[in-house]
Amino acid sequence: AKDQLTPLMRTHSFTLRRQSGKHLVWQHASGALVTTSKTASDHRALKNITRDIRRALAKQHSTVIPPPLGVGSS
Repeated sequence: AKDQLTPLMRTHSFTLRRQSGKHLVWQHASGALVTTSKTASDHRALKNITRDIRRALAKQHSTVIPPPLGVGSS
C-alpha cells in the first residue's frame, strides 16, 4: 500500500509537507491537511485515507454563511 500512497495523494492534488516520526503530513493547495502513517497497517488503509481526504476537503471548502441581517430577529 505504501507504493500506492504517493500516487493517490497526487491524484487528489496533495503534496508531502513534512515527515514526522512514523507519519507523513500532506497538504492540499486549499490548505487542507491529511496525516497518514508511513506504513499501512491493514488492508483498508488506502480506503481509510481516501475517506480522510474527502473529509478534509469537505471541511476545508465548507463555509458558514450567516443569515441576512434582520432575518430571524423580532
